[in-house]
Amino acid sequence: MQSFELNRNGKIVFPSNFFPDLDFSAFTSVEHLDAVIRRDFDTKAPSVSEILSRSAQGVYKSKFELMRDMALSGFWANRFALTMFDKKPTRWSDVPRNRDDIYMPTLTPWPEAADRMAAVQSAYRELPAAWDESAENLIFARLFNVFGSRRHIAGSLPTVKPTVEQLLSDPNNMTLRIGNHDPDFPIYTYDEVLDSSEDVAELEALGRWSMVLHNQHPYNRNDIEVVKVSDLRDDDYVVIFTPRDREVQRFITRATSGKTRKGVSYTSPTPVAPSKPFPAIDVNKEFAVRPRIDALAVAHGDTVCTNEDLIRNTAYNWSPMTAESIAAKTGIEQRRYTSGTFEDLALSAAKQAVEHAKVGPENIGAVIVCTCTSGRLIPSLATWISGELGIAQSHASYDLIAACAACPTDLPRRPGSCSRSSGRCWWCASRSSPTRSAMCVPRA
Repeated sequence: MQSFELNRNGKIVFPSNFFPDLDFSAFTSVEHLDAVIRRDFDTKAPSVSEILSRSAQGVYKSKFELMRDMALSGFWANRFALTMFDKKPTRWSDVPRNRDDIYMPTLTPWPEAADRMAAVQSAYRELPAAWDESAENLIFARLFNVFGSRRHIAGSLPTVKPTVEQLLSDPNNMTLRIGNHDPDFPIYTYDEVLDSSEDVAELEALGRWSMVLHNQHPYNRNDIEVVKVSDLRDDDYVVIFTPRDREVQRFITRATSGKTRKGVSYTSPTPVAPSKPFPAIDVNKEFAVRPRIDALAVAHGDTVCTNEDLIRNTAYNWSPMTAESIAAKTGIEQRRYTSGTFEDLALSAAKQAVEHAKVGPENIGAVIVCTCTSGRLIPSLATWISGELGIAQSHASYDLIAACAACPTDLPRRPGSCSRSSGRCWWCASRSSPTRSAMCVPRA
């Protein structure tokens, strides 16, 4: 998934904020996955009961605040489908019975669902609009069409869905039946989600949330019910789940077979001092060639991302904030991203540094690239840059792969700067995504 894209409206969009994308190759067990799910979905998502309680207490001051909690609850209710599966309405007679990569939900009916959802809808109507009532009503209609159709207890969903064979092992297991299924039921394309636009940044993000949730239920929600699997007829439509990719299926296979990988356990040994203290190095006395910086250069990204853009891209697991609050807390009003590669930035900075230093390729004896985010291994980024600078031969051209490697220790101290005591680096923090690069060129 691209780290960011520019939509047709010229706005920057971060797809991963709306489409949850987990690396299942990294999960060692179901417990490991559950911990991530709790962190990303459970901790901030209110239940329907909590939403109604907050409404009764007057916590919600606007329609937007209520809708935001509805959306958070919707992402939580779809937490496993969003991260693991694609849903496909299928006629029951056409559902494979014995495949180990086709799954179906086993559900617990929620008798109070209709009354609770109607109460939420009534609470929304009584609240004032936050900004644009017309836009908010459109988003609510889309959101409630999904939120209000829930007929099962979402908290009882198993992490790993049963296969069809496992579901059929107990005729009393309950699953979802769709009435009057339309195979052409419309869903939003990836580009339609990215191109969504509202005048208010907060509403634009919420609009995308509602579109993603809409796509999680690609069927008519007005005629669905939770029924016993024994009551399904051949012409009934049910919802089957297929793994989103190969790694999801491999994880399920590991988890269900009991062959999950063990997590690495780390120790904290007591540091041992050297047998003989290392002497300090006196650069002035011990080195004939004195190091100095002849030039510094910075290459900026070509795409500006303002605080308002961040709010337009608010993720489902972010805390509520405004563009103004970001500026007040951090002092940052905008940052830059690059549509090119890390290599492009590094080469741009290198060329600028060489030009500022007024040296040619024949005067450069070594190229060292300090980074831990390079996408190039062979040849190394330093070797590639050497060639692009026209250097035919050097004493050394290599990548130094280490965090903080590019941060000089004698920089003026500032909050969060490199420090032996804090172990933090303002430079590394700024390079958590490759938005800029710098290169020093010492003269031989």
